[in-house]
Amino acid sequence: ESINSLKSYSDEKSIQWEIMEIPDVNLFCDKLLLKKGFTIVIKNAIIYNQFSGIIKIESELNHENVIVHITDTGIGMDNQQLERIFEKFFRADS
Repeated sequence: ESINSLKSYSDEKSIQWEIMEIPDVNLFCDKLLLKKGFTIVIKNAIIYNQFSGIIKIESELNHENVIVHITDTGIGMDNQQLERIFEKFFRADS
């Protein structure tokens, strides 16, 4: 749902998607909050990606957890910026 809602943004930048098989699991969570989180991360992957860049989405099961990896070919952030990634309203200089 998050990817579909952002399709027009990714089409403007000719983003290519690599979506690996997602395990079939039942999640006990707030669907709206989970979708909101994915949408924010994926939108940032589109905005800060290069033209014709790639966004790769992988997931894995780890005991009772599902781990989702979202990577892109964008400009990235240095380690000092990464330490502040979850601060409210933080935005990297570049």
